[in-house]
Amino acid sequence: IERLDLPDSVASIGEGAFMNTGIKAVSLPSGLTEIAPSLFMNCSRLERIELPSTIITVGSRAFEACRTLSDIGFSENIILIEDYSFAYCSSLTAVALPGGTEEIGEYSFYNCVMLESVEFNDALKKIGGNAFGYCMGLKAVYLPSDMEELGAYAFYNCGALETIRLPDNIAAVNDYCFAHCSSLTGIKLPIGVKKIGANAFRYCASLKEIELPTTVEELGEEAFYRCGALTSVTLSDNIGNISPYCFAY
Repeated sequence: IERLDLPDSVASIGEGAFMNTGIKAVSLPSGLTEIAPSLFMNCSRLERIELPSTIITVGSRAFEACRTLSDIGFSENIILIEDYSFAYCSSLTAVALPGGTEEIGEYSFYNCVMLESVEFNDALKKIGGNAFGYCMGLKAVYLPSDMEELGAYAFYNCGALETIRLPDNIAAVNDYCFAHCSSLTGIKLPIGVKKIGANAFRYCASLKEIELPTTVEELGEEAFYRCGALTSVTLSDNIGNISPYCFAY
């Protein structure tokens, strides 16, 4: 199968229906509400996908390992992008998230090594663990101010990442969140953050300065381990726990 044109009479498509096929182009029915799990997984020749406006969920592993996929036309009504949905899509260079998306699941864009830019929407509330891990072309991230949760390893080993703007509402920078972001030179932590997780900024070799807001109470183990360029750290009077090897080199 190289081209797929599905009639609007199709109301649902089962899990993995076109997995491992040679599809290059597809036209999906206009009434479809979900991209089923693993639907196009490992369709290594699929270059572009336009999702109907009725889609509200992109299922887990739906487009995983679609290695030539370079263009995604998202439905503005998508609420949830599930785990591993676009993992290993190594030709993807830019993503503009639809306005209604509230959650990006774990490993959703994991190892999209060519991904350079992500436009985040204001409705987003949660980014799952490792969602953008190993996106080594990503240079700048501006997260919406009302986002509430940033998972562990969320931007792990994004080696080109230079700029990050964190949400105003997060309570923690979770474990390994920005570990091995070797180009990151500085970061402003919002007032309200209470905890810097274990290894959160581990091996951020270009990080020069960081100012911790007065709300920070705990620095996790090896939080700034091997941050060799770090010259200035401002701690607040409210910190009660600095864990082992926090600033060790």
